Amino acid sequence: MLAARFSLHGFDSAVVTRVGTDAMFDGCDALYVVGRGHDSLLLPEAHPTFVQPGLLVIKVGEGRRHPLIRAVCGNDTDDDLPESVLDLTTGLAGDALHVAEILTGTRVSACEGSVVLHALLEEGLPRLARDKTWGQAAARITLIPRALDHLEHLRSLATGSVDVVMLDPMMRRPLKSQPSFQGLRRFAVAEPPSTDVIDEARRVARRRVVYKHARDQRAPIDLEALGFGAGERGAHITYRVLDVSAAGDL
Repeated sequence: MLAARFSLHGFDSAVVTRVGTDAMFDGCDALYVVGRGHDSLLLPEAHPTFVQPGLLVIKVGEGRRHPLIRAVCGNDTDDDLPESVLDLTTGLAGDALHVAEILTGTRVSACEGSVVLHALLEEGLPRLARDKTWGQAAARITLIPRALDHLEHLRSLATGSVDVVMLDPMMRRPLKSQPSFQGLRRFAVAEPPSTDVIDEARRVARRRVVYKHARDQRAPIDLEALGFGAGERGAHITYRVLDVSAAGDL
């Protein structure tokens, strides 16, 4: 089923019996491995890519002080935090898990345009929902049933139907990251969100749109012209924020 799904999205696929890794790479440059412990994506001479908490344990230690959480919550009071967040570029669910872990009353919807990464999420999120540490957070994430283009999914949603929309496009230049991110970069949707995506995200969001990009790199679109403020800054990442209530006429 997975092989058929992958072949429908622009590249050849085949099911092979699991033998030595070198033998399986004969004639192909990537492997999707269905294993007993977890599904993973293998590239030659790279660490396996699969849905896992990774460095999340360090990030969640900052609690509400982390710049991602500050950007998502804005100036909302403790009694009026976002009830719903749409992660429009879920990847391996790092940000979705982060938000769900810290904001325990928030429902997170996860959309992913890459059919390969979506397959990893289909296996990985239910597996993490059984984990003693991350189970409750993973259980608060609802994966959109199929891989969808950002704009297509946004256009299917009602105006003001979620509190916050998050966008985490692929960085133009890779930042330092875990070795497993090589697989993410290989199969993630490479095109940055268009102005049409931003316009639709503004329509769908009740409170704000959060756009994540590398602090030392210019965003691929003019965020200031689209109404984004300075946002929240981390050591390497900036989370730009479009306050929908303040930017409704832009």
